[in-house]
Amino acid sequence: MTAAQKAMVVKCQRTGSAIKQNPRTFSVFSTLFLRLAIFAAFILASDTIADSPPWIGGHSISPSITYQYRVEQRSGFHQQIHRVQIDLRGENVSIGLSPAAEFPRHKSLPSEMRKRLKSQVVVPAPLAVQTRAGREMPLGRFLAPNTYYLGRGGFPEVRIRPLNNVIFYRGGEDDTVPPRLALESSGTLTLAGFNTPPTEPGIYLYQKSFSPISARELADWKVSACYWLERVLSSSEPDVYRVRKSASAPSSLTIPENNLLILDVMAGNERLSEFLAAGRHVRVMAEETELRKLIRGVFCSGPYFMYEGVYDEEAVRAFCNKPGAPPVSQYTERRARLALAIGSNRRFLYIYAVDQNGFTREGMTLREFAVFLAEEGVKEAMELPDGDDASLALPYGQVNTTPDGIEMPVMAVLTVTERSPDKDEIVNLLRSVPNMVTACGSEPLNPPDAVKDGSYSQALSLDNYWEHKQPDPFHKHALYIDLLKPCELRSLEIFYAEEAGFSSQYNWRAFTIYGHDKDKNSMRKVMEVRNPDGRPCQWVEFPPATKLRYLKIEVEQPTGFKDVSCARLAEIVLWGR
Repeated sequence: MTAAQKAMVVKCQRTGSAIKQNPRTFSVFSTLFLRLAIFAAFILASDTIADSPPWIGGHSISPSITYQYRVEQRSGFHQQIHRVQIDLRGENVSIGLSPAAEFPRHKSLPSEMRKRLKSQVVVPAPLAVQTRAGREMPLGRFLAPNTYYLGRGGFPEVRIRPLNNVIFYRGGEDDTVPPRLALESSGTLTLAGFNTPPTEPGIYLYQKSFSPISARELADWKVSACYWLERVLSSSEPDVYRVRKSASAPSSLTIPENNLLILDVMAGNERLSEFLAAGRHVRVMAEETELRKLIRGVFCSGPYFMYEGVYDEEAVRAFCNKPGAPPVSQYTERRARLALAIGSNRRFLYIYAVDQNGFTREGMTLREFAVFLAEEGVKEAMELPDGDDASLALPYGQVNTTPDGIEMPVMAVLTVTERSPDKDEIVNLLRSVPNMVTACGSEPLNPPDAVKDGSYSQALSLDNYWEHKQPDPFHKHALYIDLLKPCELRSLEIFYAEEAGFSSQYNWRAFTIYGHDKDKNSMRKVMEVRNPDGRPCQWVEFPPATKLRYLKIEVEQPTGFKDVSCARLAEIVLWGR
């Protein structure tokens, strides 16, 4: 041992003996060591904490809806983020789309609409754009119950189907079905628009909700003639109207209740006055009636900015290049944000909100938002209105913060509601009352109960449908439903094999419903249902005053193939009380 080493040993021994002689010195040393250890641990963990801070709360709004928030601190920004998680399989959960009381002329506050609709969660739905005359309208298409607004398709859309099946549609080609007028003299007139500002020459139809139409709008649109239609209240069909009068373009227009207005915009149709002569009858066919009943809502709220867990910049720029869409700068600057996201298993729907108010809550660009959502495991996300319109209204009030710090009125909202049905309310009996579903046969993984649990719209594997194969091509497949007590039946929604991922050739083409209120051995024919075009889903009404306990659904033509006896079915919804 060298002299220096010996000196170090002696020094350490003296220090140790000094500590033993003075316990206070030992206490100081141990305290300093403990503080250094805690500080080092904090430094080592700080990066991890900054990358994934915990969600705070876990407030249960209802059995299937929860709310949480967290503070996000990173290099470059400080942020507070909110998250609402919705279990789409919740027994009493419903996703809806509701316009303001006087849509589209006036807007309403989201919190007020939440109270009026008795919903737990409300967020603004369509992105609003302003016409040259100062009128605000939804961007793209907007379809909601009892609302006949039909805009231009081709935009990215959120589509709400029955059983809370929320679909993000990427857009592209305009798949809008043009509205038409069926004429008394035979034939139809195709309309260029229904409750939409004219964008090209053609014939446009308007309801009271669109009025008043100002003189400036009439001048901008170059209206050459107008025709008034009055609803025939005595008709058994709700969409039959009588032509009341025609006139040249006036200075301004207000549409009365139970009336429609047709405007001839730069079309110069010389025979229009003949087709719409006073006293003639017309019937409005605004999109396919059955399709409207199977769509709970359609709206465009912003770009479909996240696909397969990655930010899709090309899709954002393509959206911004569409007529009426916001500029790219709206998505590249930091703003308050709202997004609708679907979980990877499609069972959960998420609403994320990013605050913006001062330097402590700076907002996010859309790319930053996508990076954050990717870390959350989100695969698909659609932008909702941002900035001052980005209000997240819960039972606690507006929980997020927007730049102006106040809630802004909107023209329509997306609603999330969970409540037990009221007495005598129309419900899906297969998911609301005790029942039994049996069949003539089933595959091991595809029992008859699969037709009522709502899983086909969320599951990623093909084990979420009922199936029965039979070598006999003339075998009639059948499902049997026992509601355990007589129930009043209103309508039936049926989702065929295509909804579960199969070819449209496996959609049923024909089936018959039998039933009885007391005796399962005495069932009689209730109605026949045909699907010759092989549509993926159908909506049919039961005859008035139908009250049944036992039902039998017998399939005459299970596929579009000849000599193939294989019945597959995704879901049945039985509406009644």
